[in-house]
Amino acid sequence: MASSLFSTDDFFKSEFNFCLFPFFGMSRQSRSLSRYSYTPSDNKSTLNIIPSSKYGFPTSFDYKLFKCLEYYISQSGIISSPISISCYKICQLLGITTGKNINRVKRSIKRLVSTTIESNNILKSKKRSNTVEINDSFHIIERVVFRNEKHKGRVAQNTKIWLSDIYSQNIQNNYTRYMNFKYFLSLNSNIARRLYDILSVKFHGLTGSHLHFAYDTLVDLLCITRHDMLSYIKRTLDPAHSELIDTGFCDYIDYKQIDGNLYIYYSPGDRFYSEQNYISNIFSEKFILDSSRLNKYITQLEDRGLNSARQIVSSSDRTLDEIELIIKDFDKRKDKIKNHSAYLHSVLTSKIWNRPGNVKTSNEIDSLVNTRKKSDKIATIKDSLADLKQTISRQNKVLCSDKKEQKNYFIRRNSIDIDGTVIVRISEASKQLVEYVNSNFRSLLKNLSISLQENRSKYKSLIEYYRSLNE
Repeated sequence: MASSLFSTDDFFKSEFNFCLFPFFGMSRQSRSLSRYSYTPSDNKSTLNIIPSSKYGFPTSFDYKLFKCLEYYISQSGIISSPISISCYKICQLLGITTGKNINRVKRSIKRLVSTTIESNNILKSKKRSNTVEINDSFHIIERVVFRNEKHKGRVAQNTKIWLSDIYSQNIQNNYTRYMNFKYFLSLNSNIARRLYDILSVKFHGLTGSHLHFAYDTLVDLLCITRHDMLSYIKRTLDPAHSELIDTGFCDYIDYKQIDGNLYIYYSPGDRFYSEQNYISNIFSEKFILDSSRLNKYITQLEDRGLNSARQIVSSSDRTLDEIELIIKDFDKRKDKIKNHSAYLHSVLTSKIWNRPGNVKTSNEIDSLVNTRKKSDKIATIKDSLADLKQTISRQNKVLCSDKKEQKNYFIRRNSIDIDGTVIVRISEASKQLVEYVNSNFRSLLKNLSISLQENRSKYKSLIEYYRSLNE
């Protein structure tokens, strides 16, 4: 596989511990776990994952979202908390629609915040050139404030997350490996994605033609259901294995029984070697340079009078090239600038109005902001009207359908609250979910009818407001 098929934009830095160890469940059964413990074969260390009772155990969707966050952070080059993120952008990166999925993303982030990780000398933290075993409890994300929520007495303009110190330090000290986000998302099987994660670490430095896992060890690393019969084991793993072979990441995968124990053999394929060559020759150098540039620019901004430079840069959307241009432009014009800190802060954060060499007055910015606010409000109302129209049409269709279709609608509608997941087929619904819909069918139908009337009223009021703004 030619390295020209890769792009640096496809890759990101993924923290080493989270590549290798089981933090997320890859099976439906794992969603009900109240605790998950992993102990290596040496029995000298343990990893405990303790979910919250409210949000449940981290799922395969949370795993994808976490990798998406890593990609998002890695591409921005900012690892200092708090980090500004966009739930809308995350949906785009994951290839899912917005709307309801925004709430799904928020719930997933809350689940990561509420899940406790206990490391008893198993995870490692890198400090400078040394790695030390972690004997501590922490969260992947320590805190989140979503857009439009209050933070320090103000309404947050962006969603912000605070990463754990352990995770941030490891990223900063390059206790990471490089991962192909485009390839990761192209895999259909959740197990294939996890194997790509694990094998990328294990294949690195491999001297022979293959490596192997005991089946029991692989089950623990993947956090999947254990089976005794080989036919059931293959039914679980073979779809993932086929993807890895068909895409060239693995050359071959084989099952072998040795002394009554099952072992699974994996051999690296052309894609793995091509990715490694690309990373060695081009990619790692770029990220090292980007990290060095960022630290250099932050130091230069601080030297020029900008307080909290790292925090301001992390909350802005400026690229490294733009920051370099801002500093150069400032040096040319600094004698004419009265307040250096205010100027730099304005240019870095007010990207829409201010560009290097063209900073507007506060009155001009206020006028432009008001115009933009009105434009944004009109666009938001237009989107809301379209969503309401679609909702009204869907609710009306359900109320006019037969009893079976109505129950199917309520099963899908309540699947997240009761089963903790979005179901695709009605057959996937749990017994508890079906019983809930059957026993509450009349009240659910009544509430739907009330909701339809309320939405019609909202639509009417909103359309009048929309017309008044356009007059």
